[in-house]
Amino acid sequence: MLTARVSSPTQVTIERTSATAASPQFRWIVVEFDPSKIGSIQHGSVSVSNNTSTSPKTVAISTIDPSSSLLIFQSRPGASTINETAVAGNISSPTQIKFYKYKTNGYADVEWYVIDFGYGSAQRGMLDKTSYTDPTWGRADATLSPSVYTKRMTMFFHSLACDQTNDYIPRSLTTAELASTSHLIIRRYHIKNYSNIEWQVLEFPYTPPTLAADLNKDGRVDLLDFAILGGQWQQAPSEPSADIAPLGGDSVVNFFDLGVMTQHWLGNITP
Repeated sequence: MLTARVSSPTQVTIERTSATAASPQFRWIVVEFDPSKIGSIQHGSVSVSNNTSTSPKTVAISTIDPSSSLLIFQSRPGASTINETAVAGNISSPTQIKFYKYKTNGYADVEWYVIDFGYGSAQRGMLDKTSYTDPTWGRADATLSPSVYTKRMTMFFHSLACDQTNDYIPRSLTTAELASTSHLIIRRYHIKNYSNIEWQVLEFPYTPPTLAADLNKDGRVDLLDFAILGGQWQQAPSEPSADIAPLGGDSVVNFFDLGVMTQHWLGNITP
């Protein structure tokens, strides 16, 4: 198992614990955010050893807004046991994140990123699959409240700690699906072994589309908008402003603005 980090402006570093194992093949992608459009991005590395859900490894971070933030991470285990390959993590407070394994033996190195997008609505929690009936779980359901709108931009991330010291690694491999407005479903194919599942869902706010020439903001460009433009013709704009061109306006309502209205004429926005 591999971890990746952006180690310089021109380099991505991908690591694994042992260099003597089989040669891996991997794909990578780097996403660059505009710093002026988000709250913050923080990155770090931490080793998780004798840390369980009751005594997690905690990492101090600069203050974030948990309601608009997401923790993403990867881990590289010290050995190929289920316990070491399965590390769970989540945001525990505005100034702290946490990581843990199911048992205290072994270790795993974690590369983490916390992204505060500056807007959005985040939910997070833990699904406890540690009772005597839970080793055979194949599906775990996280209930979302409030519900999310699945057609909007929504991000989710999950991780889990898994019991056992053997090397039945597929039992710790899972997928997640936003199955409805109120359910995040985590599934695994190979059952057995107790688990703690940490999950996060971040829904971004919906910004409705607009037409620049929809001056009265009723979702349609028609005679009502033309009347507003006509009332300000060859004058400084008033409210609502018909000074829609060039971009940012030029302090007078003229043929530039009429040209944009002509392009948008009888256009409408479907909710």
